[in-house]
Amino acid sequence: MQLKHLFSIIIIFILLTITTACDVLYNGESEQRPDPQNNDEEIKPAPIVELEQDRDSIRVLWTISGYVIGRQFSGDEADARAMFFEPLDIDDDYIIFLDKMCVDVIFEEASVNIAEYVSKNWKETPQSLGIEDAEAARVVWTNCSLFGFSEYLRLDDGRLVVPYNEIFYIFTPSIVY
Repeated sequence: MQLKHLFSIIIIFILLTITTACDVLYNGESEQRPDPQNNDEEIKPAPIVELEQDRDSIRVLWTISGYVIGRQFSGDEADARAMFFEPLDIDDDYIIFLDKMCVDVIFEEASVNIAEYVSKNWKETPQSLGIEDAEAARVVWTNCSLFGFSEYLRLDDGRLVVPYNEIFYIFTPSIVY
């Protein structure tokens, strides 16, 4: 157990050293959203870095356990099925998913009425997303453009609903260290 912990610390140290040495390793465009606390301040996009393919472990906090095809979807459902059990790690200042890592992530949260939020923002219903049993949710905004993590829902039971290309992925908590 201590060896895995040491390895994780070494990997994080290496990644932080690499990102510190480079000015910006940002890969893509992201919408700029003003900070609701201070409307004059702009939030910088979080850099995305590739992770080493031969790493021994990852701290998994969630995995994809399901998905719902949105009304506007026009792609191949096989791509969504291939995402099952993909691991996700989110910490105070990073998000790791699909062998990529956003660093220096800024998280903002707000409580929302689930029915109103998904209807207005995603043009769906809690029933169509299979989350009608959730009593409360928080919308989470980040400066990370990786996958659908710039804006997603965190349900009161710990599940995440992450929209990406008109597919709504359900991430279930599965804490493994």
